Amino acid sequence: MGAAPGTRHHISEEVNTSHRSVETVPEIALEGAMKKFGALLGFIALAQVIGGAPGFVTTKSIKDGWYDRLDKPKWTPPNSIFGPIWGVLFVLMAVAAWRVWLKREENREETKTALTWWGVQLGLNAGWSLLFFGARKPKLACLELLALWGSIVLTMRLLWRRDQMAGALFVPYLAWTSFAMAVSASIAWRNKE
Repeated sequence: MGAAPGTRHHISEEVNTSHRSVETVPEIALEGAMKKFGALLGFIALAQVIGGAPGFVTTKSIKDGWYDRLDKPKWTPPNSIFGPIWGVLFVLMAVAAWRVWLKREENREETKTALTWWGVQLGLNAGWSLLFFGARKPKLACLELLALWGSIVLTMRLLWRRDQMAGALFVPYLAWTSFAMAVSASIAWRNKE
């Protein structure tokens, strides 16, 4: 039991108690912010690693001249822009997933579904590189690209339902993949496997 109200000892207890509460508020806020930031870094790392891992087969196919020997449309972008574009797109994908993850308490089932499809499309993204550059099968890679495109549309819809900005962050990815599909289809049509 504390001192009687109004006494010097009681006032000292109130000051000490309120002082401790004030100290913990920034600590709790900092801990929460660090957890959110750590989750963002985790999503970025996951997207960069899974999406970028097949880069070794892409680099090999470019360095050994296979890709350069393919008959490609005139509107095929230069090789030098692919890495930077994909780097940005993977960050946008990660931020989209992170934003939905932040709202997981609002609807865990919808969040789980959206993030599951986020992982599926990321895996399909990696699969395209492995088929096109690794297996050197442009026609098969085009079929896989159709599955990727559909999974991106579905993922974007699911993300949008959880967080409209998250869905909007997938628009550049869908646009780039649509363009990549046109380039890939042209390459597959022009070249024999």
